[in-house]
Amino acid sequence: KYPSLQGTNAPADFVEFHSMVNEHRATVNDNLRKYALNVDTGLPPDEKTLDALVKSQSYFESRALLKLVQNSLRDLEFHSMDPAQYKGDLAVEKSVALKSPYAEHIRPYSLTRFDHLFSDGHTGYAAGYVNYLIAQEHAADGFAPFKKDPYDPAWSKRLKDLYSRGSGGEPVDLYKQYRGRAATPDAMLEEAGIDPKPKKTHKKSSGPGF
Repeated sequence: KYPSLQGTNAPADFVEFHSMVNEHRATVNDNLRKYALNVDTGLPPDEKTLDALVKSQSYFESRALLKLVQNSLRDLEFHSMDPAQYKGDLAVEKSVALKSPYAEHIRPYSLTRFDHLFSDGHTGYAAGYVNYLIAQEHAADGFAPFKKDPYDPAWSKRLKDLYSRGSGGEPVDLYKQYRGRAATPDAMLEEAGIDPKPKKTHKKSSGPGF
């Protein structure tokens, strides 16, 4: 009846949220014990294996986050600049390069192979690559209440209510109704093995960092 609100006809950063929350649920230990059974013995994974899986999920995840940031900066810079000021792809890349000796190891997409920029003008990807980062932040924050109990009745009802609304409202408002506040990056950073609130120290760093 309302095609504009049906299925994936929603803002790109919002439509990814729903499935990404369930991706988080799939790797909760209680769920893994139920469906990740050994093909030969039928037994669930032991605690050592589960602990190893949890630790592996944050391995190099900070690099993946920085790659999203760097790609987003290149995308936004390319689409917001005055065409008359364009001096080549390399100049654009350098203008938003991360100030770090490790920046090259992040290996962001070069503009010459960044297909999202022009692949389809109707998908919303052009000047919208940052949507992946926004969706990842909201998915991590949105699943945080389920960390202790992946099927908490009260939070499950709130999530179902959010899903049932589809795109029938402003995504920011719908999320606030679900979570009770706007999303924060804390849960996403924690999943990447990064302390979202590092302790202040006056000790001078002995080496370069991000």
